[in-house]
Amino acid sequence: SEARRRRWTGKMKVDNMTKIFCGLLLLVTAFACAEFVEPNYDKLTIEAPDVLYAEFDEEDTRIYVEEEKYLRWIANDEISYFPLSSNVRYRFMGETGSKGGSFEKLTTGEVTGSELSNCYGVYPYKESTSINTQGVITFDLPAVQHYAHNSFGHGANTMVAVTSGEADDALRFKSLCGYLKLKLYGEDVVVKSVKVQGNDSEKIAGSATIRATYGSE
Repeated sequence: SEARRRRWTGKMKVDNMTKIFCGLLLLVTAFACAEFVEPNYDKLTIEAPDVLYAEFDEEDTRIYVEEEKYLRWIANDEISYFPLSSNVRYRFMGETGSKGGSFEKLTTGEVTGSELSNCYGVYPYKESTSINTQGVITFDLPAVQHYAHNSFGHGANTMVAVTSGEADDALRFKSLCGYLKLKLYGEDVVVKSVKVQGNDSEKIAGSATIRATYGSE
């Protein structure tokens, strides 16, 4: 009958709405549970250079902690080098006070990782420093820094270098951060530590991402 047909049609509408609702619920659940997955690029295996050359890009990143003061390498400084997406460890072979110099590879064996469009360097070396296939570096800015007379603590000046292409392995490092200089005055006072924090708890240390592009900031 017509009444029965209308009741059956109404039931079909309810069932369809139920299916649509369940479908949306499953879709939302799927999105909620999904995590970002790095694209599955083919892995490469290469021999990283035994020796790298690295210097400071002083024309663009002179450090104005004091007038006429520049960054210089310290003996046994270590850097992270990324010819692929793997973190390769290098150590400075020169003497303290050098503007540029050679770094020897400490990581043994071949290097395996995803291909990058450029090569990257990060100072100081940390095992946890990483890079994705888009060249975005993840690095930990130190929350604790140690006093150094008339300078800043060893490893405190975070720097990054990016080459012109994957075949270029000469590294010119640029500073990433600004510097806060504190001058303390007084007599017979011992200062064991100074705590610095941002207004409204702005983040000034910890995990950070670095997007370095050749020829720009």
